[in-house]
Amino acid sequence: MGFGSYLRCVRNEKGITALELGKRVNTTGQYITQLEQGKLKAPNRKMTYSLAAALETNPSEMWSLAILERFEDWCKKEGIEPENAQTFLQAARYDKKMAIQKKGLF
Repeated sequence: MGFGSYLRCVRNEKGITALELGKRVNTTGQYITQLEQGKLKAPNRKMTYSLAAALETNPSEMWSLAILERFEDWCKKEGIEPENAQTFLQAARYDKKMAIQKKGLF
């Protein structure tokens, strides 16, 4: 389940319209609808936490979905398969450590 689907599901469970949710978080109903339809990227942390508060749902759960969606988008943009990203991150951390050691900063 992506961020938008989760948002729509929670909003519908709470019986809140997209317009009402938008008002609660100082945005528009159109923005909420576009998030739910996946037409916009998952929001930043501040907006995600505002949405969670407005919907009285777990902010960490909602933020986790947003992070994963943003990360997967980044991986695709960079040509990395999301399932291989852990290997990529480990290599990047190692390269960073070596660069710092070479510069005598470690």
